[in-house]
Amino acid sequence: MNIRRFSNPVILLFLTALTVFSVFGAFIGAGRAGRFFNSTPLALFWCLLFVFFITGFFVYASLRKNLVLMTIHAGCILVLAGGMAGSAKGRLLFDRLFDEHSFTRGAMSLHRGQSSHRVSLETGIAEMPFAIRLKDAFIEYYDTPSFHLNFRNGSHFDIPAEVGQIVVLPDGLGIVEVVKAYQNFKMKQVNGRMTPYESAEPGSNPAYELTLTPDGKAAETFYVFERLGMHAMSGRDYRAEYVAPRMVKDYKSILQVIDKGEVVRETTIEVNKPLYYGGYHFYQNTFAYDDTGPISGISITSVRGVWAVFVGYAMVFIGLVLRFWPKLLKGWGNDD
Repeated sequence: MNIRRFSNPVILLFLTALTVFSVFGAFIGAGRAGRFFNSTPLALFWCLLFVFFITGFFVYASLRKNLVLMTIHAGCILVLAGGMAGSAKGRLLFDRLFDEHSFTRGAMSLHRGQSSHRVSLETGIAEMPFAIRLKDAFIEYYDTPSFHLNFRNGSHFDIPAEVGQIVVLPDGLGIVEVVKAYQNFKMKQVNGRMTPYESAEPGSNPAYELTLTPDGKAAETFYVFERLGMHAMSGRDYRAEYVAPRMVKDYKSILQVIDKGEVVRETTIEVNKPLYYGGYHFYQNTFAYDDTGPISGISITSVRGVWAVFVGYAMVFIGLVLRFWPKLLKGWGNDD
């Protein structure tokens, strides 16, 4: 009885402090809240709260005898334990105990075809036991790209930028066909003629090959480049321009996990659809282009303790339903 007299006000004090800390953290921003909840005084608070939850099983016999109360209480312990394990100080403790070199949050930037196991942290560089390779990266749009054709007589037309598209132009101007797309367009001399080809060398020069077949004439081949504006072509009475899509839908990257020299997983990630491997989530964070092609910025977050938190919340929810649902049903029955 003496232990209960002591523990009841202490537990009430801790729960009140937890409520105050939670409200305070909600108004100071994510960055400051993270530093606040991982500070040394709060780390001591979490440890003491965890100890009180554990001792509750020994102090209160009802927690051991009632399965529903035990489920709720054990769920709270799992939530707290998972949060502590995933915190910065919890990670340091686990690293010392198990001789690991993990991290809570980091980032990496990869070009197409590049792989790396090094992660940039706020305090330096960390290394993962596996590598991440960027197989490809691209942007999805709501609208579609097109070619804008301007003729000397004032006519102009928009052609969908899709290989295989065939468009019949009015007034006898001819038939336009999108023949081929290039990622890195280059030309070389073959049998005395300049011939286009897809270069495997580093770099990016996206382009399209099109043909225009005027009525009663031979087909004329011309090329449209994504990164060049509208340009006139010698001996032609029309100009062509690539019109890029403007309504971005999503940024995506195709990532490969290379573990022990082999590709063990390949996943297309998005902003809210990460790759999970080795205890980390890999999220699409930034996206850019340079002369060599797309550059994908990837944020990396440790998921240590997350599953304990999920299971704990599920146990609390199930316990509360089992605890109060019969009473609600009984109350509704009395109303009838």
